[in-house]
Amino acid sequence: MFDACAGVGPFAVPAAKAGALVIANDLNPDSFKWLQVNCEKAKKKGHKVECLNMDARDFIKGRVTEELIKLRKSDLETESKDEAANVRDIHITMNLPALAITFLDVFRGLFKECPEWREVSNTLLPKVHAYGFSKAENKAADIQERCEKYLGQKKSHEHCLLHAMKIQRLVLYAREEHNPLIQILLNEIKLNNLQPHHQSLLP
Repeated sequence: MFDACAGVGPFAVPAAKAGALVIANDLNPDSFKWLQVNCEKAKKKGHKVECLNMDARDFIKGRVTEELIKLRKSDLETESKDEAANVRDIHITMNLPALAITFLDVFRGLFKECPEWREVSNTLLPKVHAYGFSKAENKAADIQERCEKYLGQKKSHEHCLLHAMKIQRLVLYAREEHNPLIQILLNEIKLNNLQPHHQSLLP
């Protein structure tokens, strides 16, 4: 599990305690301080969790990409005994409702320059879990439209980056504001081939 906006670890720590290999990240120095404290307690009990203090976009383009490439190589090497060979599920979590959806463009062409991703492989694709606020009457449609905007394509498009998108309303923050969860299964081909979405094109 890669937690790009980990805060003090409300997702990262329970995931580690449940047996997941976790790399947790948060840019805010105060959040990062307490993230380290909370993760250190988990590590003392033998759980595997690492903490980083980076921008979420840089975290995904950097460490997350490096680890996914490592997993890909392990999958291609059938006799690999690397820890990555035992990974059966990959999750990228972005629990920053005000901004998480705006980070989705980082996945476009993320592995374009990685030869490992040009080989046929059985590697599981990462599932991205993003959270966002919506005050629209049709929250699911609003969230989907915003996701499509930052992914640069409509869900119905034949070359869409998405394999699937599931939107679920989770938490009532205020009378007119909900925090939907968007679960996205990325398309391997589009991770490899699509051009990155330039930030300068975003509002």
